Amino acid sequence: MAVFGDLPAELRLEILMHSTLEVVVNLSQTSSAFRALVLSDPRILRAAWYTHPFDLPPGTTPEKPPTNFLPLATQAVRVRERLMQPDITEPLLPFQIKTHSLPSLLPDEGRHHNPRYPFIFGSIIVYAPAESDGTIIILDLQDENRRLEIATWTVYGLHCQIINNNSTLRIASVAFEGWYEILSIDDYDIAGAEIRQIKHLWDAAVNRTMSFCLLTEDDFVLVKGETSLIISKVSNASGYHLKFQETTSCLHSPGQGLTYPSIRERTGCPHTLLYCSHPSRYARTLL
Repeated sequence: MAVFGDLPAELRLEILMHSTLEVVVNLSQTSSAFRALVLSDPRILRAAWYTHPFDLPPGTTPEKPPTNFLPLATQAVRVRERLMQPDITEPLLPFQIKTHSLPSLLPDEGRHHNPRYPFIFGSIIVYAPAESDGTIIILDLQDENRRLEIATWTVYGLHCQIINNNSTLRIASVAFEGWYEILSIDDYDIAGAEIRQIKHLWDAAVNRTMSFCLLTEDDFVLVKGETSLIISKVSNASGYHLKFQETTSCLHSPGQGLTYPSIRERTGCPHTLLYCSHPSRYARTLL
């Protein structure tokens, strides 16, 4: 039986190019030679990443990886191994606890501060201060100078998505401006030296019963109501309105589309799944 280390370099590279992330990480930790081999060709980790995708820092992708790609991959594999252990249901003790004091808009810092709709990506956090009548804050917890306060109206709903190779933050929000609920969509640069708005994409009035559950997926934004679902395409301001007798929730499907549980019968049973296909196909059929 051939030993992996005795194989020709070309064959070892070919094997690693078709290995899972777990195999690549484990081999890189068996010897310095294997580690050097993995680090010598970025295609190895790039191909392995797609077998077990994990979050990458803002502004990086598998094609443009971070400098600590291998340590991040090792961490992802170890977390997966830990989650597969039978004792995972037992109480876990954190290895490290970090606390951050979020900026408040209250003049009296001693008052209760309750951030709403928190979204966290790496060191970036997005939230709406509860005491504010119309502000959304984007903050880098590792750099207090990277902070942006977005003036808006009273926020009723907020959803964020990271796009464009982890460099752009898309915020969809519903806010009450006094007469109508307004759906607003904006893109922000989070990879540069300062957090800044790139583009204001859309403003649209929505029905009050549809104001509280938002979901963004690529170029699409979904607004869930009590008995209906609005699916809108941001780039050309078009959309489609689906109506049901009753709805429960809308969820992401893993990389393929949208799973939307609904109830068809007046009795409340049975539950059925409405599966909206991938946006690129969906745009041709519905919009």
